Amino acid sequence: MAPARPLVLLALVLWATCLPHTAAMPSKHGAFLTLDRPPAELRERVAADDGTGGQSWLQGLGAALWLRAGQWAFGGAAVALEPASSLMIWRVQNPEDQPPPKRADAKDNKAAQKQLLMLIEVLIQLFVVLLTAGLYSRYKTTPAVTVLETDKEHSLDGQFKHGLFNCLGAPGLCCFSCFCPGIRWADSMRLIGLLQFTSGITIWLGVTWVCMLLAVENADSAFLSTMVMAIVLTYYRQAMREAFRMEATPMTVAIDCLSYSFCGPCALVQDARQVEEAAALDHDAVKSPLPLALCAA
Repeated sequence: MAPARPLVLLALVLWATCLPHTAAMPSKHGAFLTLDRPPAELRERVAADDGTGGQSWLQGLGAALWLRAGQWAFGGAAVALEPASSLMIWRVQNPEDQPPPKRADAKDNKAAQKQLLMLIEVLIQLFVVLLTAGLYSRYKTTPAVTVLETDKEHSLDGQFKHGLFNCLGAPGLCCFSCFCPGIRWADSMRLIGLLQFTSGITIWLGVTWVCMLLAVENADSAFLSTMVMAIVLTYYRQAMREAFRMEATPMTVAIDCLSYSFCGPCALVQDARQVEEAAALDHDAVKSPLPLALCAA
């Protein structure tokens, strides 16, 4: 085995010269390693190197293998290692000398800041929505669209009269649905007698706040939040389909859910044009609309 020891020594020297930073570590099992830097300094160097010490996982594994080879080959010699590898070995050999656990104060403060910002956002949103809804209920003209003399009441039955991507055919409804979707949806539900105007706004805000809470707690749940809103809107859209004698099947439910998930404003405009034209044509679906008021009697 003697001829193999010079080869191991040569390999260790070559490995040590390839590492840009060196540090030697002590061992409880003998004088194999010498301590050039205390653990605190090693931790600082590892932190400065983003916890990698400038080496890959393969280099770290190689360093550990060379360490074992050096123990077998040389006994009392010193081996140069990266700070990250040295610190890892130190922690294995000295389990009682572990860094103190980080305090949770910073994490708690960050969570409190998120909650405070969310509360402020909710209050601002509530104020803006109520103010806009009050102005809308006072100054809205009914119906909000114009129809041709050739349009007939039965043209709205069986399917949506306007396609999902024909929202630009009603620029006013399109802009309002993009900037105030909850108010527009509540008005559509009110026209077909499904929800009070205030109830519709309350449902919209409630679902929106639940989605916000999910997104704050877990950023990866943004898609889940979108699906929650889409499911609620799809549920109420089935009543609209029934009012206009449209087909309601699992396929149409899936299409409605996808429409609200990925083309929400377009779907809201499609709903609005359907019910507003029904109001203009005196369709049976809007024979008993609920009052447009925040505080209905």
